[in-house]
Amino acid sequence: MVTDVKGVVDDFLKKKTLQQVLEKACHHAMFDPWEQWLCTIDEVMSRLKPFPAQKWPLILHLVMLLEDFDTQDEQLLVDVVNNIKEGEMNLRPDCRKQLDHLCDLMRLRATLLAAKQGKIETVEDRKW
Repeated sequence: MVTDVKGVVDDFLKKKTLQQVLEKACHHAMFDPWEQWLCTIDEVMSRLKPFPAQKWPLILHLVMLLEDFDTQDEQLLVDVVNNIKEGEMNLRPDCRKQLDHLCDLMRLRATLLAAKQGKIETVEDRKW
């Protein structure tokens, strides 16, 4: 499958930039057969190095949350949420508000995971 994905990415790059291919792959990973699109995302990301996480498109962060929905790694959740919060996204105010609520829920989940794993004893122990 990896060699197939390289060819697909090469075909996409004839018409689009790596950033545009990445955004398209992220969108499809959420709605279409996700395995192929996650491989496509992986291939595009390998070609973008170095590519700072805070510059990732919003949809890539959402795909990452979707892919790692059952994660027990609270730091992963915190990192994704921080990158979403710090990202410069031109969103309507109502969309931004909903995204902020999602980030708050992810921070709460991260706090609960950290407490469950004994990494913190009180909420005050952890400053997200």
